[in-house]
Amino acid sequence: MTIRVSRYNMDDLIALFPVLFGILIAMAILAWVAVYFVKRMDNNKPLITRRVKILEKIYSLGEIEWYVVEFENGERLKLRNLNAHKMILSAGDVGILRYKGMTIDTFIVFLQMMTIALLVSQQLALGNLSDRDIFLLCYGVLSEVETLRCETVATNICY
Repeated sequence: MTIRVSRYNMDDLIALFPVLFGILIAMAILAWVAVYFVKRMDNNKPLITRRVKILEKIYSLGEIEWYVVEFENGERLKLRNLNAHKMILSAGDVGILRYKGMTIDTFIVFLQMMTIALLVSQQLALGNLSDRDIFLLCYGVLSEVETLRCETVATNICY
């Protein structure tokens, strides 16, 4: 009397392995292409710079985090952060947000802006910076409007 544990023989299972591996590779390629197109769609949209408050972190999935932000006019928007390991945001943070479509590009907390202004004012007091240097230093981090504020704060602190 013969007892069968499986009705498939080992040769069939070995032949099935490359097919399953191929399916996994195809799924990985499709996922990569989908992520690429989602990022590309946002890159084609204009870069918007606004003052915001981070209300809450909705959820995170791997390196992608979703946040609810509130603008100065009370409007709320749900945005994603694709650089969660580089850009750390917390509920309650207030600052300047640059975003394209639904993707956060940069976020500068007001504390960072004041730190930049203080550093600029110190260098200005020492005579190490020209007006052009101040503009370039501030503009590299801040928007045009915030650059003017940074220059004003630095000048007021210095003089």
